[in-house]
Amino acid sequence: MLHSPSLSGAIDLRAASLFEAANIIRTEGVQGLSLQAVGGRIGVPAELVGAHFPTGEHLLAEIIRGAFKDFTEALLRPMRTKDAETDALAMGMAYVGFAIAEPIKYHLIFGSRLPDPSTHTEMVLGAREAFNVVRTTLARLFEFRGEAHDQDIIDRESLMTWSSLHGVVGIISGDAINTLDLAPSARTVFVGYALQRIGMALGIDVYRRSAERGSQ
Repeated sequence: MLHSPSLSGAIDLRAASLFEAANIIRTEGVQGLSLQAVGGRIGVPAELVGAHFPTGEHLLAEIIRGAFKDFTEALLRPMRTKDAETDALAMGMAYVGFAIAEPIKYHLIFGSRLPDPSTHTEMVLGAREAFNVVRTTLARLFEFRGEAHDQDIIDRESLMTWSSLHGVVGIISGDAINTLDLAPSARTVFVGYALQRIGMALGIDVYRRSAERGSQ
């Protein structure tokens, strides 16, 4: 999260630029972002902002890099246990939780056109770090069950998991669900149910685990 920046009363121009860029995206969308707009909010010429960020795209790339960082930290936040299946389910819940808590950051990551990856390598590294959390979680899941796996299997399963979780988020954050004539409980239990089904696709016996928890 970006906070209003100052250094002993003086403006930290780089931090101030990022802070105001995030505010512009929040209030006007990515289309409103420019060096001129950021400079105007801070009260400095665009050229001074440009000393830190040559273009508006550079500003956007740094905002997205920070969003990927926050996303990665959210995926890693659930306490790791000895049970890789429990941890995989917790990661899925953390994924959905981040999307609900930080919709603008989530949209920047997944719902908008990213700046040129060949130019903005730090942003790309941020994206890979987030995806590697999914990879590591699933590799540990295979190892936990003593199942053979290689990079190809892990990548396919990771993409399936990533896209399935993204689909869950898309359903609950969009307007289409509000037009459906759903049974009273269907919407209430949807996220938990969907995560269970994704877990089952990964070979997790969620019903057995639920029964075991109930008997404890």
